[in-house]
Amino acid sequence: MITDLLFYEPGGGFGEFYGTDEGRINYLASHSGWRGDWTQILAGDFGGTALSDLLFYQASTGTGQFWGVDGLGGISLLREYTGWRGSWTQIIPGNFGGSGRTDLLFYDRSAGTGEFYVTGSDGGLSHLTTHTYFRDSWTLILPGSFGGSGSTDLFFYDAAAGEGEFYTVDEGQLTQIGAHSGFRSSWTQIVPGDFGGSSGFTDLLFYDAAAGTGEFYTTQNGQMNQLRVHTDWRASWTLIVPGSFGGSGLTDLLFYEASTGTAEIYATDPTGMHLIGQHAGWRTSWGQIVPGLYAPLQAVRLHLKVLFPSPTPMEQHLADTRAAFLSAWIRVNVGSTEFLDLPELTNIKINCKSGYGDNITGDVHELYKHRAGVGSGDLVIYFIETTDPPYGGCAKYPGDKAGAVVTSNHRKYVLAHEIGHVLDLNHVDDTDRLMDNSGKARTATPPTLTDWERVKMYASDYTRNL
Repeated sequence: MITDLLFYEPGGGFGEFYGTDEGRINYLASHSGWRGDWTQILAGDFGGTALSDLLFYQASTGTGQFWGVDGLGGISLLREYTGWRGSWTQIIPGNFGGSGRTDLLFYDRSAGTGEFYVTGSDGGLSHLTTHTYFRDSWTLILPGSFGGSGSTDLFFYDAAAGEGEFYTVDEGQLTQIGAHSGFRSSWTQIVPGDFGGSSGFTDLLFYDAAAGTGEFYTTQNGQMNQLRVHTDWRASWTLIVPGSFGGSGLTDLLFYEASTGTAEIYATDPTGMHLIGQHAGWRTSWGQIVPGLYAPLQAVRLHLKVLFPSPTPMEQHLADTRAAFLSAWIRVNVGSTEFLDLPELTNIKINCKSGYGDNITGDVHELYKHRAGVGSGDLVIYFIETTDPPYGGCAKYPGDKAGAVVTSNHRKYVLAHEIGHVLDLNHVDDTDRLMDNSGKARTATPPTLTDWERVKMYASDYTRNL
């Protein structure tokens, strides 16, 4: 399952949602006006949808807010709580009560207290158990599968003491299954995931920023065995985020360096790590990066070839297409964007009345030769000035070189409409529908898809399961 990302900037009260695709990052939506002092944001199943909901906790006011996501980067308030302790040090998500949703462990370091809650519909909370004997020195508590119990287990790390303890959890009750001493007190981050242990248990990555060291360990029934050690890592990684970003099927890792606004994404395997994505120009002020599932699991991947700039911003084309495809539960990913200097192909002759294949024009044949970076099952979208005869777009393509043309003379949702053709949808005469061909203004925003059209889109060779 793919992992998406929420970036939060505390100082500006700013949040951005992104989808991921084989090391690429796809923008979904931005939010301003958020509180600038959320202490912790975490993702989980709090609203009962297939997507990740969000819990925002503000220590200074003792406020907790549960928000649902809409698949496009939009959020809506599910429930707000006031009067929470302002001293919760960490909130840990997991399956602690068997509800099927994401339950929560609240840890108050100053009081040495832990409280388990199960979640119900739309952010509802029910108290499960309270523990008053927790250490007041736990630096970090991590959820994972450490004991094979079927519920979420817990790993507790005490940096000052250099100690770690593993516990299974059953209906909020804890049973110790392992204790370790002699840990470094300088581990900056500990990251859970499947890094190649092949045991069905959660592995752990320990990162020591000062030493530039990363150590991977397997865990099984509270016991630990070293997988591998890396001694040449940057000492300046601000955040390491686990997820499925398009690598080997094991847990990938996003490394973010705030000082330079750069990030690197690595896939892991039993022998090591390999780079699958590099990113520069990011904000240097991201305070939290929250992994979750914020968009649908089916996807089409586009490669954008721009010969003539569209009068509509590219992000608007993509936002309209994502909105139109949301009811089909299909996300729209961008694999690449390339600007082509081909003035002889910005105005082309075209035959777009029906079908695709050998009856294309010579201009279309020449245009579709330009497919750098396009993989099997991907679509190419060519942005040009005009066609002869004039169309807003055309999804006629040669053989298996799937794609479409969008001209500067387009209407809203033309990109989504043409992709619909590639996904085997036909024209209809209904102004509410995406595939309307009446020439009239559309009357639904976004335009609709029928159940049968959704089935055909899912069955297309150009729709992939993430």
